[in-house]
Amino acid sequence: MEQKIWHCPICGQDFTGPEPPSPCPVCGAPASVFTSVDAPAPKQWRCLICGQVFEGDKPPVPCPVCGAGDQAFVPEESGQTAFRKDTQERFVLLGGGAAGLECAKAIRQRNQTAQITLVCAEPVLPYNRPALSDVVADGLSLSAILLQEADWYAQQSIQVKTGVRAVQIHRQDRQVQLSDGSSLPYDKLLLALGSRAFVPVEPNPAGIPLYVLRSHADSQQVIQAAGQSHKAIVVGGGILGIEAALALRERGIQVTVVEFAPRLMVNQADEAGSALLQEALEKKGLAIRCGVGVQQVEAHGALLTDGSRLDGDFLLCAAGVRSETALAQDCGLAVERGILVDEQMRTSDPCIFAAGDCAQFQGKTGGLWSTATAQGQTAGMHMAGDDSAPYVPQAVGTVLEGTGISLFSCGAVNAPSSQTLTYEDRFSGVYQRVFLQDGHVIGALLWGDTSSMGSALDVVGRKAPAREAAGILG
Repeated sequence: MEQKIWHCPICGQDFTGPEPPSPCPVCGAPASVFTSVDAPAPKQWRCLICGQVFEGDKPPVPCPVCGAGDQAFVPEESGQTAFRKDTQERFVLLGGGAAGLECAKAIRQRNQTAQITLVCAEPVLPYNRPALSDVVADGLSLSAILLQEADWYAQQSIQVKTGVRAVQIHRQDRQVQLSDGSSLPYDKLLLALGSRAFVPVEPNPAGIPLYVLRSHADSQQVIQAAGQSHKAIVVGGGILGIEAALALRERGIQVTVVEFAPRLMVNQADEAGSALLQEALEKKGLAIRCGVGVQQVEAHGALLTDGSRLDGDFLLCAAGVRSETALAQDCGLAVERGILVDEQMRTSDPCIFAAGDCAQFQGKTGGLWSTATAQGQTAGMHMAGDDSAPYVPQAVGTVLEGTGISLFSCGAVNAPSSQTLTYEDRFSGVYQRVFLQDGHVIGALLWGDTSSMGSALDVVGRKAPAREAAGILG
């Protein structure tokens, strides 16, 4: 029989034979985790929008995380890293989102023997949070949106504690106290605590129910409410609010979107782009109210700030997020709007790192999946001792795709004193605009034809000379 070299990713040992040993004679890992050193590495594809990496002969289309099309995918180099430092360190990662999971992966790539514990406040394994609107729309099961199956964590020797949260950090003793009464000692600690929904509407015991869509449990509550309702009010005309409104519309609910700003997606679209989006949403049966807010929820709807009233059976608030900082603040870490971190994702305590929505880097907090992914990877490599690559913010894009809707935006699309280059074809419904400042590309907006989104991200990210803008349009 053909002899092959089998590599155990847990203990790092190589073995020769026709089949991998079962279990590993060194660490006891099952045969399923072994890889053949002779076998070619699987193809990997990175989504330029959300930053997620997928394996396969072809990229998954649409992207399971952000919904981007095939034009958003580029081949990715192998995830192997030259750095290796196996230790007996204890890494505790607080948070079961993109940042926490990517941090765990980055540590394990560099350290095969350390103890990694991932603490998830929700009673489920890490999942694709941006897909919660798809869960509401299509009734996707939890298993359909998991980022990794349960056996993957066992294969990687990553301990996962679900349904518990950290309640206190004892920095002097390097201990994390959990809500179940137990404590976890750590050598390095990651805070990937995410964010909470910003709710500018006061609950009213006598009014209609008020929901948010930040967790899987939230999605189940919204689905239940939708099954008993005919009309809903969605507060928030950004990407979160629009996706939630479209999801409810898929369930046959009459939906009114209330946005306090004068137009939809004010941070990602110019006036023309907002108008095109509103027209497309109204064709889908959504009602749009901009320039007004909810003053009070009432028994059969909501009173708006202009004195008018809306009928509704429940209200869904999707008006943005706020960083979770209470735990960091309580233990004395430097905190502003988020937990302050440097280019290694290190906080004011050299043994504690932060990444994702809860972190603040160079005055800005995250809020996007791609940012959380990149920061989690950076935190993990530096926690493992690999200081080869500091965190550098990348241009990030926003994608909204659906029947009759195809929008992409990146960079600054409403910067004062910017110049623009525009391509428009009313017959085909294409509107594309590039935004320039001081002779450089600073933003791009694509409607109707988003096939150049990859080029747009590259050009905007580099703040390329204006002459390169032509490659995005038309």
